[in-house]
Amino acid sequence: MTYTPLTVFLQPVGATSFVTRDQMRQALLAQGVIEAIDEATPAGNNSAAAAYMNGPVLSSVGPAAAFIKTTLGYTQAQMNTLFALAATFTY
Repeated sequence: MTYTPLTVFLQPVGATSFVTRDQMRQALLAQGVIEAIDEATPAGNNSAAAAYMNGPVLSSVGPAAAFIKTTLGYTQAQMNTLFALAATFTY
């Protein structure tokens, strides 16, 4: 079995971006909002919260992104910034 590293590319704003869950958690930590997400996650008994908790890769247009956006009350511009920040972290 050969190992193929996961490569995450930052895509232009407006395009769908993908980051690993670890990259997103680092970005949330850097912005000082990870506690709000962690507190909402157990209470978020829905597919969006489950996608955030269990998904190894998060899409900027997926249910995990919707969970983060709703929980934090972020605008789309803030979500674009969050995904751009997340993409700068190693995974």
